[in-house]
Amino acid sequence: MKDFLDVTRSISAAVSLPVIADCDTGYGNEANVAYAIQQFEAAGASGICIEDQIFPKRCSLYPGGQKLTPVKEFTAKIRSAKRAQKSPDFFLIARTEALITGAGLRKAEFRAREYAQAGADAVLIHWNQPSPQPIVDFLRRWTLQTPVVVVPTTYGPITARNLEELNAKMVIYANQGIRSALQAMEDAFTSILQDGTADCVKAMWPLSRCLELQQLRKPDCSLGRPSQTSVAAAGTE
Repeated sequence: MKDFLDVTRSISAAVSLPVIADCDTGYGNEANVAYAIQQFEAAGASGICIEDQIFPKRCSLYPGGQKLTPVKEFTAKIRSAKRAQKSPDFFLIARTEALITGAGLRKAEFRAREYAQAGADAVLIHWNQPSPQPIVDFLRRWTLQTPVVVVPTTYGPITARNLEELNAKMVIYANQGIRSALQAMEDAFTSILQDGTADCVKAMWPLSRCLELQQLRKPDCSLGRPSQTSVAAAGTE
């Protein structure tokens, strides 16, 4: 938890947008969840997301092996978390992995309803296969006022507009930025190895843009950057 807490604190200090932290299973039982809520709220987060896998969790994108926490146990975590928060605006997202484990749509819907009734501010329905149909079916069946969050990591072709029309209230693009950065780094060093120079690397920021991001120089309109840019970075060198 400390590693994620440190990152959350750094991001919260650097941006004015709300920050939601992914806290896996809440780092243990309901007492651990209550402690985590207090720590992340103090670190500047506007909310956290916890999921209903057993602790320690197994990555949702790995094939097989995920196991669900009993509903009663997870709803106790939710209630404990809501009691622990200080600000009434702090946001708790309860994520169910029921579809990931093969439990099916009905059990996923049942769990999500139980979590909403236990006090979750939103429910997240997760899925790890290319077809978006289970997510589409879930959204069409959802009748509660509690917002639904989705994460189209594997079912990418569905658009944010499609999901909005299905009444999804938040779409999380969880790792597309990191994967795009990895592709760019691989392309850059491949080009350097092939050509023996960095001058041939495409899509590389000028150093002046890096300095501008760190507020070490004033914006320069001649840099040729996009007119509207939203960037979060850990820094350079």
